[in-house]
Amino acid sequence: MAKGKSFADKIAKAREQRGDTCQACGETIKPIMVVSPTESERTGALRFRRNFLKYCSCNEKEIFE
Repeated sequence: MAKGKSFADKIAKAREQRGDTCQACGETIKPIMVVSPTESERTGALRFRRNFLKYCSCNEKEIFE
């Protein structure tokens, strides 16, 4: 009996095909969310800052270092 594709598999494949391509390397640009802790100016408590970045093999080392 063959295993059918799940809805999540179909969505993942559609996102890969739909994505923009990098002009330098020709690879698909993938969006990620980077969360970094920052200290609040008023209270001094930690807050988490969310940044949405797009990366491919060209800038992968810069983002993940």
